[in-house]
Amino acid sequence: MNKKELTLPNSDSNTDSSTSTGSSTGHTHTSPEVSAKIVSEFRELVGRCEHLVYAVNGCDVSSDNKWPEIASAPFVVHNRSDEEGFFILGSTLSRGSRSLLSVAGQATPRTNVFFALHSMEKPAGANAEEPFAVTRAQVVVRVEEVPRNDPLWAVILEKLSARFGQTARVLEQLSDFHMLGMFPCECLFIKGFGKAFSLSGQNLRQVAHLRQS
Repeated sequence: MNKKELTLPNSDSNTDSSTSTGSSTGHTHTSPEVSAKIVSEFRELVGRCEHLVYAVNGCDVSSDNKWPEIASAPFVVHNRSDEEGFFILGSTLSRGSRSLLSVAGQATPRTNVFFALHSMEKPAGANAEEPFAVTRAQVVVRVEEVPRNDPLWAVILEKLSARFGQTARVLEQLSDFHMLGMFPCECLFIKGFGKAFSLSGQNLRQVAHLRQS
């Protein structure tokens, strides 16, 4: 079965410099042209990834001894009312999925999503990426569950089936599977040494170049 590369919806290249950074890191405002290029490259990275990796505080241990759960899942991107999100199916038999469900609907983002191209996908020769500076992105997201009776469920399931085959249709029949949407709040996009960018705002269109102060 041929896997389909994901294409994110187009967005405008408007940029805003109101990006928050850590105390030891400054930021430089980027021009509209540079911002559009960085957003496009981030979207290309996401589109080439078939799985996302997420980290969330575990829900299966006592509140005094929680550790992060790390898991991966096939995903698709969908624009819901002008808000783009990453959508997955997760089983309550999985500790990672249970932890995601435990934070679903909370206003404060509590989950990180990570995108990076597998080392086997890197180009050869002069275009090969430096192993210590692989293009990658860490995205802070807000998690929401999509109820089965929501019209969005059928839309996302169709996208999952189109991209990954009919297994998604089989999983739909299993009551332990839930649909979860992860909506980006901010992003750290790293293209290499000295090439770190903060993406924020609606659909991550506001770009700032990060630098050590």
